Parts: sequence; structure tokens; C-alpha cells
Amino acid sequence: MFGDETDLKDYILPGEAIAGKYGIGGFDVLVTGDNAYFHKKFPMLLRRVPFRDVTNVEYVTNIEWVQLAKAIVIFNLVVLMYLNHNGMALAASSMKWLMPEATDMLPAEMTVVMLASFLLVAALAAAAKFFISFKGRFVIARKGNQQVVLYTSMTEDVKAFMKGLEMKIDENAVSERGHGDTEPGEPMTTHYGARDTGRRGNIMEEVSGKKTILVSVESSKHSTLITSLLDTLVNKRGMGGVYLAFTRPSDDIFSGMAEAKVSGQNIHFIDCVSSMVGGGLNGETKNTVYIENPSSLEEIAMHLDKSISEVRVGDRFILLDSMSSFLIYNSEKSAKEFIHYFINKGKIEELMCVIVNVEGDEVSKIVKGLIPMCDLRLEYK
Repeated sequence: MFGDETDLKDYILPGEAIAGKYGIGGFDVLVTGDNAYFHKKFPMLLRRVPFRDVTNVEYVTNIEWVQLAKAIVIFNLVVLMYLNHNGMALAASSMKWLMPEATDMLPAEMTVVMLASFLLVAALAAAAKFFISFKGRFVIARKGNQQVVLYTSMTEDVKAFMKGLEMKIDENAVSERGHGDTEPGEPMTTHYGARDTGRRGNIMEEVSGKKTILVSVESSKHSTLITSLLDTLVNKRGMGGVYLAFTRPSDDIFSGMAEAKVSGQNIHFIDCVSSMVGGGLNGETKNTVYIENPSSLEEIAMHLDKSISEVRVGDRFILLDSMSSFLIYNSEKSAKEFIHYFINKGKIEELMCVIVNVEGDEVSKIVKGLIPMCDLRLEYK
């Protein structure tokens, strides 16, 4: 590790105090109030990551089966090259074509040995990548910078450091968002509705940038709001995106869009309702995925990632159409985790993220926790 307290102070900025130390993936991680320092003795490396730049943190394990296949193929080539006379001749001719000067000076056998050595190194490198992938990756996403990636097992230090970073992300969301006369850390609230009839059909027309937006609406006006949102995003802004449907089947939403002359060509639907009422049993149709169990948040997240990548327009959005309906199928804990993922996904992919809240006491606690994470809050009365 770093050493004693005196040594530690050599790595941090003047005036900072040490708040924690972790050992992660061969790195010593030193935490202060504002920064995380990543240190490795060999090869020497010291990197400072300000907490204000951290946008997301995750631990993923992706087994690199392709690297294993590559290692096996290359190793077999080397074996065949030595056991097969024709293979030796082919290797010699290949080396003569690649390195004519070297092959003129060296015996044919030596050039074959050189080629075999190169191939063995490549096979070992691929095998090493395969075995390293079992450890998993601890990934820290940053604004305007490359990700910090550490290869490590899920240790207690990793869990503790992740929890601390997630708290810092939430603190950043609170401290960086405060507008006008709202309370510190709360997004600006704009009201739309009967008294604003000239703007009612254009609820988000004045919203600029790739923001995270919470829209509150009475249940009786939910369908009108959804049509208004899609009209603004698709028709007026030319955006495409992914719609998570928890209130109505996608066929009903398509019908409302058709009446409002909103094209669904660049909208992908993740329909979490139809299968519950006996529809959408074919699994998938064009631009629509039917989720059999609305509580299967891992499956929904997987389809969300895939659908976002398939939207072929410049400006994109993701829309969750009702927090209250979402909470019918999911516990408060899993709902909070998914919403954090949903919002962070929007930030990382540079999407406009829209969450609709149908007003009611049953979601007030969750929504209160969402408010600091949003850039803007709209109320449709």
C-alpha cells in the first residue's frame, strides 16, 4: 500500500485530508473530500480523478471467449506448422514475402522459428486477455475524459469504493442543479396546462440541450401529455428514441400517434404491458420488444441498450411513461436502482432523458429522490 501517513500526503493536493484508502486491481486508491488518486508503483502511475467529473460507476464481467478462440487457433497453427512439411514450406515462403531481406540472410529454418515465436507470443497474449476477463472490470465514467478501467475481482474494497462514488454522484446532482427561486439543488419547475393553452401542445419546445427532465401530470391528462411530448420530440425536433411503456400497450400508443400525425419510424418501443393483457405474444415486431415480466429489469435494461444503439438519428431521447405504473411491478429498492441506471444511461449516451410522473401519494417518496437528479421539472396541469 501507500505507506505511512507522511508518505500519503506526498500524493494529494495541499490542504486536502485523507478520507479513505483501498487496494483495487493492483492500484492503491487514495480518497479525499474532492478527489480520488490512483497509484501504482510499477510501472509508476499516479492519476487524480475529481469527484465532480464522475458520471457513472459500474462493475461488469464480460468473458472474452473470442480471445480464447484466437489463442487456440494460433496455437494449432504453430503445431501444424511444425508437424506438417507443407506447413513448414508455406511458413518459409510467407516469411520470405513479408521480410525478404531477413530471409536472404537467415536459413529457412530460422525464419520459420521466428514466425512461430511471433505466433506463440500472440497466442499467449490472447490467452492472457481471456483469463484476465474472469476478474471483471471496475469502470468509472468521467465527463470529457476517458473511462478509468481497473481489472479486479468484486472485493470488499471495490464494494466500499463503489458505494462512496455513487454517493458522490448523487451529491453532485444535488449541488450542480439549482435554478432561479427553487430550493438549492432542486431543478426549475415550469407549469403547463389550461392557463397556458397557447403552449399546451408544445410542452417541451422551450427545453434545450440533452437534459434529464421530470414531467408531472394528473392521471386524466396522461394520454394528452404523452402525445404532446412525442409531437414535440419527433415532429418539431426531428428526434428519435426509445419509449418504455408501462401504462398502455404499444398498439394503443401507435393509434394515438397516428391521430396526432407523429411518425413512429424512429421510435423503438419496449412494451411492458401487452404481455400482461394477452397481447404481444410473438416476442418482437418491427421497432417493438414485448417484455413478458415487467419486473425483469435486467431484461428491460438489456433491450434498452440494444434499442438505443439502433436509433439512427442524431438527437435521441429515452422516455419512461409512468413512475406509478413502473412501481406497481417493482419494489422501491429495485425501482430506485433502475431509475439511477436509466438517468446515468442518458448522461453517458448524451440523450434527452424524460420521466413521467402521474401524481399520487404512492410515488411521492421516489419522486422526491429523483428531483435532485433532474435538470428540469415540468408540471402539466
